[in-house]
Amino acid sequence: MRNQIQKLLDSDLSSLQISKQTGVPQSTIHRMRKNERSLDNMSLKNAELLYKFANGIFSDEN
Repeated sequence: MRNQIQKLLDSDLSSLQISKQTGVPQSTIHRMRKNERSLDNMSLKNAELLYKFANGIFSDEN
């Protein structure tokens, strides 16, 4: 789960795009990308939303 979320955060998608698709606040995504907020402290709800979105995107690569 963690690897998929990190892959999403490292992708070329903007924080706004990810936010609109997941419902996770753009500011939260931005802070995680800038390492101002740890993935370890993410809420379970946000982790589930980001993971589900990441799986949808990256499953197309396989």
